[in-house]
Amino acid sequence: MFKLRKEPVLTGARCEKLEQIRVAIEVLTGERMSLLCFDFNTNKGRIQVGGKEIDEEFWFCHSDLLSFKFEGEFMIASFQQGLVRVACENRGRHVKDTVAGPFDMRWAGTSFADRREEPVYLEEALYCAQVRGLTLDQLLSNGE
Repeated sequence: MFKLRKEPVLTGARCEKLEQIRVAIEVLTGERMSLLCFDFNTNKGRIQVGGKEIDEEFWFCHSDLLSFKFEGEFMIASFQQGLVRVACENRGRHVKDTVAGPFDMRWAGTSFADRREEPVYLEEALYCAQVRGLTLDQLLSNGE
């Protein structure tokens, strides 16, 4: 007879999901994140960011896509070759006004220390900068 294990088995695939959660929230907030508990059956967990405990919900859409609810806002994170891009699912929540008009922005990076803001529609922003004779950085800093 087989004996059922009472302890959960932590596999490499599950560790990868936990690491994706950690990196996405660190890039979004710019602060260290600790995962206090996580239930893989309900995809709910408790995290600590900047000394504040938060209850969260996570949805793994694909191996490179994570959707989660952070402080009441629905966020989406995409992973490509070690880089994570995190944006608000509700358009207009993270907007930067420029000389070319408002641009929806997202956070991109590899950790809480290595992150930057970038336009969601990068090609459109590059075109607007080129038309005005500016670099992308100059455009996003209002042409200064």
